[in-house]
Amino acid sequence: MQGTQIKTNIEAGGEGEEGYFSWLSEAKLFYTRNKEAGGETRRLKAIRVRLCDWLYRAILHDRQILDYASAYFQLGPVERRLYEIARSSCADGAYEMDLDELRRQLGYQNSLPHFRHALKAIVEADAIPDYRIVLIGAEAASPRSRAPSYSKVRIEPRPTLITG
Repeated sequence: MQGTQIKTNIEAGGEGEEGYFSWLSEAKLFYTRNKEAGGETRRLKAIRVRLCDWLYRAILHDRQILDYASAYFQLGPVERRLYEIARSSCADGAYEMDLDELRRQLGYQNSLPHFRHALKAIVEADAIPDYRIVLIGAEAASPRSRAPSYSKVRIEPRPTLITG
């Protein structure tokens, strides 16, 4: 993360900056050497990182950081990207978009019919944490296929159950 250079003109915490930065300003590893193994083996004791000023301001002052469900890390690459799109697009409720637009946002390289088929399997598995994906806008089925051909998708936040 320290080697990644970000070009920005974003404002956070009432301050702005233009230029380049890395996510981390500093990273240090603290270790001890194993004396019994001839001092060649190191044992990690701690890690200390210092966030860049922009990221620090964004977290503490603006609270503009999205948290991810722990199940995110068990998702496949397409499902992860779907979750990221849902997480950033559904802050105010359900979000609807053209299926081909979603395909492009996901960076899915195969054809739209192939994407439609893959997305249908993801929808049926219902594996996107905290969100539900609904295929909508069925077009007339093609003469060779009896299955409807969906042209839009709606991503909805799942209702949270409050128990008391």
